[in-house]
Amino acid sequence: MGVQIGVEATKSFLRLERIAGYELGFGHVICQTREPYPITRDIQAVPVWAI
Repeated sequence: MGVQIGVEATKSFLRLERIAGYELGFGHVICQTREPYPITRDIQAVPVWAI
């Protein structure tokens, strides 16, 4: 994925919320950004080099 990730990259997280009995916590999108940053209130972009 690119350096700047937007809300469109979080659509899969929203699908998980619809599954009955599945609790969704804080999420991360791994990408080529240099520094972590929030995408939404519950999802953060994280540099691939941090893992």
